[in-house]
Amino acid sequence: MMDKFTTGGSTGIDSASTTGSAVRFDHPEQLEALYQKDKAGFTKQFFAQYSSLEENPKTNLLARSWHARLTYRPERITVPMQERMFIVLSAALSGLLFKLPEWTGFVQDEYMIRYFPFMILPFLIVYLLWKRGADRRTVSVNLAGIAGFVLYMSFLPYEAGGDVLPLVMMHMLLTLWFLTGHAYDGGPGLGFLRINGDVAVAAAVLGLAGGLLTMISFGLFSLTPLDVEHFFESYVIYWGGPSIALGAFFLAETKPGLVSRVAPVIARIFTPVAAGVLFLFLMAFVFTDVDLYSDRSVLFVFNLMLIAVMALTLFSLANDSNDWYGADGSHTDDETQAWESSSESGGWFRGAQILLIALALVIGLLAFSAIVVRVINFGFSPNRTIVLGSNLLILVHLAWIGGVMIRSGAGRHGYRKAEQVIVRYLPVYFYWAVAVIFLLPLLF
Repeated sequence: MMDKFTTGGSTGIDSASTTGSAVRFDHPEQLEALYQKDKAGFTKQFFAQYSSLEENPKTNLLARSWHARLTYRPERITVPMQERMFIVLSAALSGLLFKLPEWTGFVQDEYMIRYFPFMILPFLIVYLLWKRGADRRTVSVNLAGIAGFVLYMSFLPYEAGGDVLPLVMMHMLLTLWFLTGHAYDGGPGLGFLRINGDVAVAAAVLGLAGGLLTMISFGLFSLTPLDVEHFFESYVIYWGGPSIALGAFFLAETKPGLVSRVAPVIARIFTPVAAGVLFLFLMAFVFTDVDLYSDRSVLFVFNLMLIAVMALTLFSLANDSNDWYGADGSHTDDETQAWESSSESGGWFRGAQILLIALALVIGLLAFSAIVVRVINFGFSPNRTIVLGSNLLILVHLAWIGGVMIRSGAGRHGYRKAEQVIVRYLPVYFYWAVAVIFLLPLLF
């Protein structure tokens, strides 16, 4: 049990710890250490003696400061009912869009290829513009742009099994993602990248909860004559998916503290694990008989790997830098000191990030050479053109990030420079996506 606080003569107030050493109130570092050692005991004893501490002129200010600290309660974040209703209605409308082919006779495959990008992201764009207080002109321009994209996708020729329209659809999805980022923070910037990580975490949790609820429901209703499997397949899946996506974004946006601390932990776990997997994969590729230059499936896996590493790199850098910089990119002297004191312990993670990028560059260059060989042998096709261009963009970006990280070292400015590289290069992906949307149908 903590001893009583006592007046320390004319110099202030002290407290004997359990070991008998004095902790004076004019030594705030010692007081803080005592508080961190036994928060409950410190708080109980402080409030028991607060009146006498406050009455003492020499300890009045410090006592009031500690009182304010110990009684502080963060203001509860309240979400307006209009926002909640907007997300609920958006999820309902999104589910209707997914269900529309069954009611109208549209061919399911063609419908999804044409309109899948417009089933969730436009609702987020409108929500963010409304929440950020955008003027009517900005909202009108965004809505007109989305409507124009919908009309454009409606008039593109569809060929069953063709490559052009699916590729345009994927790049339309990327374009709308950029528009969502612009509505979020005028970017997309690091804030939008961070919230994407938070959304992924929240969506995973909601998805697992939904899957568990589905299993429980199936188990319970299997004891009855009712067939709930058809109900789940016909309705729950169609509305459950959009609800998870929109709900996850809503949670990440309105309850930032709920998942924001999880994303950096996940980044620190998966970055070294991914680096280890890539190293083992590269060793297996070197010492086994894998024909990269003729096997399309191997090339496909390489391309997926490159995209995944790029996403993980952006995710880990955006979230790890947020440990040391605020949402506005600022940092205090205390945060700077914390960075400097922890740079040695965090050096292993910086090394894991650089190793991951280096391994991805090696594998990416192998994949790029294989694509070039296939283009030389078979000529350009929609798939080869897109893979060639996107791989080149990602390789340049990864090389730039890796070079900056190596040159900047593990100092507190290293992540700032890496952030700048990420943000400055992101518009290149947007221009590439727009070019693919409008030029690919003309070329092929």
